[in-house]
Amino acid sequence: MKRYLTLILFLALGTLLTQGFQCASPEMTTGNLALQNGEYVKAETSYEKELSKNPKNAEAWLKLYEAKMKLNKFEDAIKCVGEGGKYAIEPLLQKKAQILGYQTWVSCYNNAIGFINLYAKNKNKSVADSAIAQLKYAQLIRPENPEFVRLQGRMYEDLGDTVNFELKYKKYIEMYEKEMQFTKERQMFLNMSRNDVIAKIGNPVKSLGMRFPESDSTLTDLYKVSGDNVYLSFTEKPKGSFILDGFKINPPDYLMDDEKFQLIPFNIGPIASLAQMYFNKKDYKKSAEYVLLITQIDPNNVDANSFLIQIFDIQGKKEDALKQIGELVKTNPQNKFYLAQYGEIYFKMDSLDQAIIQYEKALVIDKNFSVVQRNVGACYKNKAVNIQKAQQDKKQSDPKYKPNIDEFLPLLNKSAAYFEKAKASMEYKNDFRVMVELANLYSVLDEKTKLNLVIADLERLESDIPIEVKEQYYLGLVKIYGDLKQNEKMRHALEEADKYKK
Repeated sequence: MKRYLTLILFLALGTLLTQGFQCASPEMTTGNLALQNGEYVKAETSYEKELSKNPKNAEAWLKLYEAKMKLNKFEDAIKCVGEGGKYAIEPLLQKKAQILGYQTWVSCYNNAIGFINLYAKNKNKSVADSAIAQLKYAQLIRPENPEFVRLQGRMYEDLGDTVNFELKYKKYIEMYEKEMQFTKERQMFLNMSRNDVIAKIGNPVKSLGMRFPESDSTLTDLYKVSGDNVYLSFTEKPKGSFILDGFKINPPDYLMDDEKFQLIPFNIGPIASLAQMYFNKKDYKKSAEYVLLITQIDPNNVDANSFLIQIFDIQGKKEDALKQIGELVKTNPQNKFYLAQYGEIYFKMDSLDQAIIQYEKALVIDKNFSVVQRNVGACYKNKAVNIQKAQQDKKQSDPKYKPNIDEFLPLLNKSAAYFEKAKASMEYKNDFRVMVELANLYSVLDEKTKLNLVIADLERLESDIPIEVKEQYYLGLVKIYGDLKQNEKMRHALEEADKYKK
């Protein structure tokens, strides 16, 4: 939302332009004078008289827009902008139509966001209706913008209007049909690094970046691919690393360049909501189709993989989840994302050996695949933990049994090595969860120097941890300090964790 608000400041809107250099009719003269004097009803009447005689008078349409806006006749005003743009021949009037259209949809959008935020506080249906109305106005000006459709769907969903939220969310997905086909054919996915995208489709012909002090910076590239104008938008997460966040192909010519390069993030929320709706209706086949669509667009989405297992599990068909992803891997054996997804399904089913096989196949294709490095590290650690538990059970039943650390120690070393590689990546260098895992491993492996270094890294992160995960962060420190018998630090971390308890 801030991205739209901030972008307005960068557009050179300037003084609205007029046609000039032509003999004005009496109706235009009267209308212009009335508009200047704030007599908006009179101005409206005069311009409408002019247009009844000269329906292709672009200037009259745009002037009528101004009068209609002052009279809060938004829908009528929006139609005037469209007509003015359609009949504008001179560049100055064309530019004016573009600017007025842009200003209007941004105003409607910002109004809608205000109503959405207010509705979140008071749950007043009339406020939700106002948000939906403003989004419909914005959609009249920019019918190609899927974000307006998504937000309408979200409001209908919040209102419990199943019929309308289903319609809007399906429309949202339909509006991205060409983009999803494009990314599927080129094995591109949400959260893919910009470097990987360039490796797939070459260098962009033009780029435009935006830096924001209080939110993630963005960068949009224009690529020419098979005659199409492909705009791919990236968000900076973490600093210096841009990941794919939005896409659009062949936006309309009537948009200004700034709009074409504007980030509109793709949101999987509508797909997830439809999947959940069909799951609740016990239409598991349809639900699985939508979950699989998420895994196509965002193959590293852990929640989607877990949901897929749940859908098949409730039908007693857990193996079908493996079959679905297995077919993708079979037809795309060099697709590292499908392999990672296959490994994730096995991981969720606690088939650790099979998960490791798939993850390591993905690492053969891309040895720096950081999310897989992290996941395979977790697999090896879980294997070691399972062996330790089995040994403890044997010890309890047979006091003479002697645990053999050589059975699990190599697995812990492998786990640490993979977590270290993940931590060395841009994606996880400041990830406290990876650091907590490493601290636990170094403690068990008696790697004191490495342990102290990773704890120091963890402690330095304290002020940068987002509020929503501070409890998890401090609980991780509680475990580490507890293992080290650092009781004072452990008590302090526990107190901090309690402050952020959900």
